[in-house]
Amino acid sequence: MNRRAYHLVCALLSSLALGACATSPQTRLLLDNPPRVPPAVELVEVPFYPQLEYYCGPAALAGVINYRGTQVLPDEIAELVYVPELQGSLQVEIVAATRQFGLLPVQLDGRLESLLRELAAGNPVFVLQNLALDAFPLWHYEILIGYDLKQQKMILRSGVNRRITRSFALFEKTWQRAGHWALVVVDADTIPVSASADAYLQAVIGMEQVGSVRIAQRAYATALRRWPENPLALGGLGNS
Repeated sequence: MNRRAYHLVCALLSSLALGACATSPQTRLLLDNPPRVPPAVELVEVPFYPQLEYYCGPAALAGVINYRGTQVLPDEIAELVYVPELQGSLQVEIVAATRQFGLLPVQLDGRLESLLRELAAGNPVFVLQNLALDAFPLWHYEILIGYDLKQQKMILRSGVNRRITRSFALFEKTWQRAGHWALVVVDADTIPVSASADAYLQAVIGMEQVGSVRIAQRAYATALRRWPENPLALGGLGNS
């Protein structure tokens, strides 16, 4: 995100914040019925890579992948995902690049509660935001690293900022404008705590389809430990 865009974002977020509370149903539900998670979590160990111009996708993904113990720099990821014509990275390219590092990109279900549950389990969440308007979107990838229920704040690594906070209501608004898209990146021995069997196994199938059969085998076995009767996991393990 360049300097001009950054100032535009600041102005837009200020205006969005004024009306966010009135149009944030998930936030109201979350505060009325808080999940059984710690009151505050911050994953301070998540690496931070300041974003180069238009490199928010590679920078954020590098932070998540390095957190999982695989050393990679944003420039290396940019070679895999950055589309010059778009001055950015597509979600499908982000998912494909994650698999190249032997990790499973598991898409979450679009609920704020799921984000908090993942953070409480020690899983940073890779999110897409629209920091502008539906008609004039400004797409931006960030890493969600924590929350504070009392202060009603999300904590993120974003752009050139190692740590920023955004209210639950405003985060919900900008996340909703990006289709509630969120990934948790895990190894083949781990399942995100909020993931459904279908979401996890879709990630495993994707890994198998790109030829990472041994990783897929481990992941199918992991799935069967949680869902021992799941026919897709049983068939997948047998076929692989």
